[in-house]
Amino acid sequence: MNRRNDHQISHHPKNTLAGQLVCPHCQVAFPITWRRYWATPLGNYRCPECRQLSHATANAWWVWLIIFIAMTLVGIVGVLLVAYVFHQSWLGAALIFVGYLAIGFPLDKWLDGHLRHLKIRS
Repeated sequence: MNRRNDHQISHHPKNTLAGQLVCPHCQVAFPITWRRYWATPLGNYRCPECRQLSHATANAWWVWLIIFIAMTLVGIVGVLLVAYVFHQSWLGAALIFVGYLAIGFPLDKWLDGHLRHLKIRS
């Protein structure tokens, strides 16, 4: 493995389930915790080491398609389950929304940590 002289990892490590971002300023890798995820809704992350602000690259169209399909499938399964068990259509509609939240946010956070990269703000 190629290492720099200051012993900082210069590639994008994936040693945690949360995923990690690499600061473009100081090359320090830091995990995307739920606190960081909720604090940066527009993808502007601050490095915990050098305190510099950088932004995450946008996801490709196919990533958004995966998120949408996963959320829709969970919603459909939820509606069918509620319609079969409880015979309530309004509860099924509410479960679609809950399914979107239960799948959408964790999947987006995971994809942020594993597919997105930080770039220096211009």
